[in-house]
Amino acid sequence: TELAKAPEMVNGFHDNILMDSVEDSARFGVVAGIAAGTTTATATSVGTVTATSAGFSTTTLVVAGVAGAVAVGGTAAAVSSGGSSDTPTYAHTPTYPETNTTTETCSDVTGSWYGSSHYSDGAVECAELFVSFTQSGCEISTGSFYSCSDTGETNQISGTVSGTTIKYGSTAGGDTYTGDITSTTISGTWSDSTHGSTGVYSLSKSN
Repeated sequence: TELAKAPEMVNGFHDNILMDSVEDSARFGVVAGIAAGTTTATATSVGTVTATSAGFSTTTLVVAGVAGAVAVGGTAAAVSSGGSSDTPTYAHTPTYPETNTTTETCSDVTGSWYGSSHYSDGAVECAELFVSFTQSGCEISTGSFYSCSDTGETNQISGTVSGTTIKYGSTAGGDTYTGDITSTTISGTWSDSTHGSTGVYSLSKSN
């Protein structure tokens, strides 16, 4: 028959379940702290084992002992399988997206250029056109200007160079020039939004 509650003292029986749990727990070092803090076991010379517990049943300690043994076994298996010094292997070698760096190239127009500009109907807009470019990278930077000796007009300009194409205009607004660049010439079209006029121009590099 089964007892509703297991006796704390088992006379004449050396293999007490609670005592085994305590011994095994202490041996593996997993639940020794639980057993030591909550259970006291005393063995007498006549073979009687006495165990007292503080808040833990025999079943609880047995389960803790089994769980501890499993945990220790798992840890031992992990260590014996190679440890952390092994180099990890992958079924597929990881790949990373390539970084493409594009460097913009542009013609160098630094220096002085001379030429002329005409209206779309062919009439002369500026017979003596002078342009001085200062370039930083692909930018027409501060210090650049154009002047027309016919009218005495001088304007600061700014703009950009992209490849062999240039676009610049007066910083005060109004005139815009777009042109194609060769090693010795710049030629293209111009527009004046202030007066609503358009035309063509050509420049040659000063030696």
